Amino acid sequence: MAAPQAEPATAVLVVDDEPLVLRFTERVLADAGYRVQSAADGIRALELVGQWSIPPDLLITDLRMPGLNGCELARRISAIHPSVRVLLVSAADPEHLEPGWPFVRKPFSPEALLRAVEQLVGPSPRGRAG
Repeated sequence: MAAPQAEPATAVLVVDDEPLVLRFTERVLADAGYRVQSAADGIRALELVGQWSIPPDLLITDLRMPGLNGCELARRISAIHPSVRVLLVSAADPEHLEPGWPFVRKPFSPEALLRAVEQLVGPSPRGRAG
């Protein structure tokens, strides 16, 4: 009898121009068992997605960034990969949110971040019963 195959970890792309927020978000998600890639701006995020054969399961992006803002980044990635779920984060009021895109206000706790992520992609890999 073959050994059961482990489910691949959920892939998350985190994009934020604030280095401390980027590192915090990466650490929280990685500790929960997610596969995490990150980018410091929208242009780099588009480059990364263009290099991957399989898109991320979830995009977590800051709403306000220089150059390419979070909504525009999410629209572009969604146009290429409609299956990618989106979570927007910002300290600013979400005045220009697309309908249906969830939002988490900064600063957020690890619990608030993981709760929002789990609502979009299911339980964290470390939270699954094994």
